Formats: sequence, structure tokens, C-alpha cells
Amino acid sequence: MTEKLKTMMDRAADLDFDAVDLAAIVESGDRTVRRRRTSLVGGVAALALAAGGLAVVLGGGDKAKDPGPADGSIPEVSWVIGDTLHTPTASYDLGGRAEAYVRTRVGYAFLVDEGTEGTVYSLVDGQVERIGAGAAGEVNLVGDENGSLVGWVDRSGEVPVYVTVDLATGATDRHDEHLDAFMAGGEPPGLAWFFAIDDGTAYWTDLRGEVATDLATGESRVIATGDDLQWIGDVADGLRVGLVEDDSGGDLGTDLRDRDGKVVLPSVDGRFFGAVSPEGRWVTTSDRAVIEVATGAELRLDVTAPDGTWFAYEWLDADTVAVVVDAGDATDLLTCDLPEGTCETAVAGLTRDVLLPVGGYATELLANSGEESSATGTEEAPATD
Repeated sequence: MTEKLKTMMDRAADLDFDAVDLAAIVESGDRTVRRRRTSLVGGVAALALAAGGLAVVLGGGDKAKDPGPADGSIPEVSWVIGDTLHTPTASYDLGGRAEAYVRTRVGYAFLVDEGTEGTVYSLVDGQVERIGAGAAGEVNLVGDENGSLVGWVDRSGEVPVYVTVDLATGATDRHDEHLDAFMAGGEPPGLAWFFAIDDGTAYWTDLRGEVATDLATGESRVIATGDDLQWIGDVADGLRVGLVEDDSGGDLGTDLRDRDGKVVLPSVDGRFFGAVSPEGRWVTTSDRAVIEVATGAELRLDVTAPDGTWFAYEWLDADTVAVVVDAGDATDLLTCDLPEGTCETAVAGLTRDVLLPVGGYATELLANSGEESSATGTEEAPATD
């Protein structure tokens, strides 16, 4: 294990995985970026929203079919309040207070702390089932939004273990071949870190560095070692977001690289990429733009937020992105279509302490949108082809 990797993991301890106030996060624009999404890698910590009373009327019930099956339909936006997962058309009793959750094409996985157990459950077709444990101490769930796999680090033993579960089949695999007790130590608890799952490939760190592991075959490919190590943000269609630092370890921004590690979009000082679209056409940014990967063209979404407080946090399909908006006394979730840039409200007036299916990386990106940027999406016409 190199010193750079240890330093990178140590710095991740700065992450605040607890629920936080959206407005307060945006006001502190000097906070540094950390972590993934998972998977936006995809990904998993709480993103809490400043809001007033719950204005949306939720229908359906526990037995309603989960949105977004693998049939080509567009998944609905979702959010969790306490022990209930909501969509605009249904609500699901989770049976316990969720600390974090992720979405796949066939259902959800969520973490319930339950003391020190860190128990992970699935919600598929309205049914809640226990699928594992050991995820306590770090909100580190990841999920493939375009597949059926979820994963986390089981830190319950002396040696950390990467756990993956296929929500479509229930199959569970444990991966510890290149981990040892050393990876369980340090700050944050454990140098083992699960960044993302994309198209059946898991991205994590182990004794070799950063690796991409084919979960079907078990074959691994080392993608970075030594000075080339990066904190991986999101991964989609083989494109990965990675943190770029200066010689002293300061954050310069992020770049976007392909499977071979070639830089597709270079870093720009102060700009941090967020979520990559499922087919790799688009990537969101911390300064409220959407970049077309092939051309580098910058698009703006038609989002109105008087104080500029909004963030595109999740891709629902290849050209539909979900946006969270601080509406002052309430918080709204929007869906926006690209390349038109047009948006419509999916749900309005959410309460505080809302979880979204995103990682701590998304929260930190939101912080880096900062006070200096007041883009509302109305300063220029929505983008078109």
C-alpha cells in the first residue's frame, strides 16, 4: 500500500455522512470534494434537504411494484424519510430507519445501523429482505443504477471483505483475496474502499492499489498504483471521475477517464464532475452545468432557483437527470431532459432529513457549487442540438 493511497483514505475522514442542511452546505463553498456515487457511483451517504412541510400526496402501498424495472421504462425519483421510501406514486415501509440507500434497475438496497451491526436490506417488488451486515461505521453502500448489483465493505471482522449482492437473483459473493488486517486500520476505519459498480465491474482499493474487478469472472485489472492513484467519484459506461490534486495534495478539480485511463475530459481548476450518464454521453458538474463528453459542449438546465441552490444528482436514464432544488421554504425534486434542458417538477415541498440515493461525493460537490456561482438556468436559453 502506497503512502499516497493511505493519505487519500485518511483525507476521506473529513466526509460528513450525517444528514446535513442543504442551504448550510451550499454556503460553505470552500469545503473540499471527497468520495464517489456511485456511483453518484453509483453511491451512498445521506443528502439532507432544507424544506418545509410535505406537500406531495403519496399514493400506493407496500405491495406496489418498484419503479424502474429492467424493461426500458424510466425509473421514478425516490427519497427516504425515516423508515419509509417514497416515489411520486408509492410508499414503502422499510421496517427501520434508513441511514443510506442506493437504487438499481430492479429495486433498492438500504442500510439500517441497528447498533453496530450495519445491516443491509433489499426492497424488491415491495418486499423487504435482509441481505447482509457489517456495513456499520462507514456509509459506503454502492449500487449499479443500470443493473442489479449492490455492494459494501463488511468491516465486522479482522480483515475487511467486499460484499456484492445481485438483487435480481439474491446471489451473494464475498471478496477478500487481496485484503488483510492492515486494510482494516487507519482513518477512516479501513483503507479498504468500495467506489462503484458499473456494468458488472466493481471498482475498489486493495493491497494492489485501485482495481476493476469483473464480478462474473472474478478477474481483476489494476487501474492505478503509486502516484497515479485517484479518489474515484462516479463510474458509468466505463468512464470514471477521478480527483486531481496539486503537488501539495490540494484539490484542483476532477477529470474524466476511459477504461484505459486515458483522460477524456481534463480537469479545470475548481470544477468537479458529478454523475456520468448511463451511456457515457453526459456528465454533471459542481457549477450546475452538464457537459457533453464527446464534444466538451456545456449545457445549462432550465432550473429556476432564486439563490442558485440546486444540483443535478442522479441519471434516471440515458438523457434524463434528476435535480434537487432548494426552494427556500421547501425542497423540490425535478427531472430534466437533455439535450433540450427542459425540466418538470417530480415532487415539491419535501420535509427535512430526506435521504436521496447518492453518495457523500454528491454532497461535497454541492458544497463546491459555492456562493460565487449563481446560475439559475434562466440566464441563457435551454440547450438544444
